[in-house]
Amino acid sequence: MTASEWAEVLTLDQIQPWLGPERGDLRAGIVASLIANVNRDPDKSSPFSPADFMPYSKPLQTAEDQIGVARMIQEAQEAMEASRG
Repeated sequence: MTASEWAEVLTLDQIQPWLGPERGDLRAGIVASLIANVNRDPDKSSPFSPADFMPYSKPLQTAEDQIGVARMIQEAQEAMEASRG
C-alpha cells in the first residue's frame, strides 16, 4: 500500500469509520443482540438491536443540527460580549 493509498483510507475513515473501536462495538452488539433475542420472550418484549448493546452509540448529527449548535454558540458569545459592556 502506498502512502497516498493509506492517506485515502484515513480520509475515508473520517467520513465513515470502519476502523477502530466503533467497528468492534458493532460486532459485539450484533452478538449480544443475537443472544438476547434468542433468549427473550416474544410476548413480553420487542427485539433488541445491536445499538442497544453499544455503549457509545449515538445518532450522527445532521447539517441542521450542526447549524443549530453553531447558532447557540454564537448567541452565547454575543450575550457574553454584551454583558461586558
